[in-house]
Amino acid sequence: MSETPATPAVPGTAPAAAPSPAAGSVAAVIQGLLQDPGYSKYWKAWGVLLVLTVVMVAMANPVVLMTGIAVKAAIILFVFMHLQYEKAGLVLCILIGTFATSVVLFGLLIPDGRAM
Repeated sequence: MSETPATPAVPGTAPAAAPSPAAGSVAAVIQGLLQDPGYSKYWKAWGVLLVLTVVMVAMANPVVLMTGIAVKAAIILFVFMHLQYEKAGLVLCILIGTFATSVVLFGLLIPDGRAM
């Protein structure tokens, strides 16, 4: 098998780095959790989930609740279910399938809610 040679870097230039999220943002916290080696990332993820749960219960604002649910789901998917190691196509299949199933189940429950 022949391999194609890698494109040589231009002398005197540094390779382009991926943009990093702003410090303190939710994306920065999740990215930090994903890059942490060993078991400590699971304890940190649990701590973040606990803090998010307390904030969600204390605020009881629908926007905060929906945002918290989405962030908690992302942490669980990527840290505990190890989806950060999978290809983007598989992750999209799982996310779209889960969303579609949720919409169908929600749609099936609406008539029961109206009947009450």
